[in-house]
Amino acid sequence: MRSLHWPRARMLISLIVALGLLGVAPGARAEHEEDHRYLITGTVLGADKSPVVAKTVVVTRRGEILGAATTDSDGYYRIRLHLHDADLGSKLRVTAGDAVAEITVTLTPGDQQTQRIHKLDFTGKEFTEQAGARAGIGIPPALIYIGGIIGVVLLAGWLSNRSRKRRRATAVAARQTAKR
Repeated sequence: MRSLHWPRARMLISLIVALGLLGVAPGARAEHEEDHRYLITGTVLGADKSPVVAKTVVVTRRGEILGAATTDSDGYYRIRLHLHDADLGSKLRVTAGDAVAEITVTLTPGDQQTQRIHKLDFTGKEFTEQAGARAGIGIPPALIYIGGIIGVVLLAGWLSNRSRKRRRATAVAARQTAKR
């Protein structure tokens, strides 16, 4: 029986551990099913078009707060709402300080593959919106795991090949030194 070289054994052990971790890693949990998520994203800029930092943006419907977020250093915000197909056409009120926008929920009922995103940018007290869905990546979690496993296997093979080339180069150099 042929013995396993230590670098190859170490690589094999690392590969087994990595595959094991991929197998037990928890999947990414979604807050809502894809067909219930509705994102409102955008920026809040001052009248001079500079980002407004730490501004609270609130989404309400008939006086009920559905979601809120605070702008980051670029004035960007992102609010994830839990809306259903039946909410198509609902009127939402989005406020960012003194700026107020009335928007209408737009989505394609039954579509579970496309992200439902409403882009709403505030500049001073004015706003611009871009309603509509944006194609999601739609990659099932199982494919992500398989891709990760393939990546680990390819990396392990590359490292093994690199290690083998180094050993060969060292052996050749040692023989040349011994000949002198």
